[in-house]
Amino acid sequence: MSVKNAVKFIEDVYGDEEKRNELVGITKANDIVDYANESGYDFTVDELQEGQEQFMEAHGDELSDDELEAVAGGGVKVSVTIEF
Repeated sequence: MSVKNAVKFIEDVYGDEEKRNELVGITKANDIVDYANESGYDFTVDELQEGQEQFMEAHGDELSDDELEAVAGGGVKVSVTIEF
């Protein structure tokens, strides 16, 4: 398990509309981690949270205001919000 895997998952979801659509309606961090682990990623809820922070540090200046708000507010993408 690793934060690196969590960042990769967030980047992959952010860049893939199909993956984003699969996550619609999944808001709890545990459920997102379960989905990710079933999809071949390996990380914990804590690593997801840290990965989200690293994603923001690396990509925050590249995101639109709406995207930035969604990710900073706990979202993997614009329409997905993670509840920690």
